Amino acid sequence: MTNKSNKTNYMNRFVKRYRQVFHDQSILFSSIVACIAILGSIFYIFLSTSALPSQVPLYYSLPWGEQRLAQTTALLTIPASAAMILILNIGIVLFFYKTEPVISRLLALGAGFTALIGVYTLIRIILLIT
Repeated sequence: MTNKSNKTNYMNRFVKRYRQVFHDQSILFSSIVACIAILGSIFYIFLSTSALPSQVPLYYSLPWGEQRLAQTTALLTIPASAAMILILNIGIVLFFYKTEPVISRLLALGAGFTALIGVYTLIRIILLIT
């Protein structure tokens, strides 16, 4: 019985902390913007797939030529990276919000900004090709 009550107690504390964090308007807004940007970029990739060639330029830090090219499905690494950054940052925010609310807000804003930069990069790559 105590094991079940410990799990329930832990879940209650997590839900309370989750509600407290997302009651903060800047964290909520940044998270919503990031989620919309990530989902929008995935949707944009799937809409553009028929117009894209089999290989797209993705690795701009490599020398010019075929080394820069990747399969079209590799474009999904951009929203996937943004989603991982969002999940990691929100996890850190949930842990530190009570003691460090300013840093928590900055982490959430950083996740939203990263997702928006990812959308911009994705749109630029697709518009370059089509």
